[in-house]
Amino acid sequence: MSVAVATAALPGARLGERGRALVVLLSLPLFYACFGLTWMGFVPVMPEITGAFGVERASGALLITVISMAKSVVPILAGVVAARLGLRRTLLLAGALVVVAGAAPFLPTWGALVAARFVLGVGGAVWVTLLGPAGLAVLPSSWRPVANAANGIAVNLGVVVALAVTLPLASMIGWQWAVSVGTLGAALCLLLTASVGPFGAPPAPAPIGDTLAAYARTLKLRETWILALAFSGPLALYLVLNTFLGQHLEAAFALPRATAMRWLVWLNLWGMPASLGAGFLLARVWRSPKPYLVVASLLLPLAVAGGVLAPTDGLRALAFALAGLGMFLPVSPLITTVQQLPGQTPGALGMILGTMFAVTYVVSSAVPSAIGPLLAQGMSLSTLLIAAGVLGATPIAGLLLRSRSA
Repeated sequence: MSVAVATAALPGARLGERGRALVVLLSLPLFYACFGLTWMGFVPVMPEITGAFGVERASGALLITVISMAKSVVPILAGVVAARLGLRRTLLLAGALVVVAGAAPFLPTWGALVAARFVLGVGGAVWVTLLGPAGLAVLPSSWRPVANAANGIAVNLGVVVALAVTLPLASMIGWQWAVSVGTLGAALCLLLTASVGPFGAPPAPAPIGDTLAAYARTLKLRETWILALAFSGPLALYLVLNTFLGQHLEAAFALPRATAMRWLVWLNLWGMPASLGAGFLLARVWRSPKPYLVVASLLLPLAVAGGVLAPTDGLRALAFALAGLGMFLPVSPLITTVQQLPGQTPGALGMILGTMFAVTYVVSSAVPSAIGPLLAQGMSLSTLLIAAGVLGATPIAGLLLRSRSA
């Protein structure tokens, strides 16, 4: 009797396994969407932010890329820490960092603002690294392709909301409060995540040397590096477009800033049906990842070039819709394939994804950071954007992954 009472007292025990799975399916991607809202909410009001802190507008890109810089190191640690502390504890710690960093807009100095954004990146890096392992630990196998799709578009959902509402909201309540909306949503999702109890069995006590040896074994897996290559290009391109595309549309086509932001919303919006559709199709219809990867790798570079050069709204709408589709189509097929590797465990998956995210964020922080100096040297922004579009072809590397249907 005492064991039963103690079990019932555990967080999430009364939800049942299906109820816990539903909470995880919803709260984890929604938290990351709120992170995305906080991350990219700075883009529409960047002139106001840089003006308030007395820095050049070009320096504002640091507030976006510093988060990618954090994500270039932290994911490796995330997998190792989760193997020691457990998934739930590590996720809650990461979530707390994101919520605390939400105070960044109210800090008094530019240095403090940049530092807080780095902390935000640390929390977000750990959270996104552990989304796949959490799904492997808690969700039924038939749910995982859809969960991976939802996780893949979560940050994009936040970006869409940020680009759509931040500017009008800032005119009503000020830019500081406008970019803080995501923090409130993140806090709520964090409470929901805390309510479900442990994510699978707690990790068995083991010497740190054994944990590091397990991580070293994942570095020897070809799938780790194939996955890193496949994701690097689209993520770098994603950050380039969200940071610089609005600036290009304003300068090249004399579009008002609000109109340029709407085109960014349009591009990001199409990533959601692409990723979710791929997840449902992968679970029910075409279980092989190959068609999704081939279509995305061919479509994305062409669509980006078309959107950058399109002289009319109609052509621009078509090109950016196809770019959004191509960018997010490979997410669920890639992650689901690695989840299905023989003998895969949440701990090992966390380490694989930790390396993958570290590599992809090194690339994704380097590419946008390189564009500023190239612009200063007189290179055309449209040329740079089209060149970055070629990076969208790297998901083709995913054809080298072993798949269950192969």
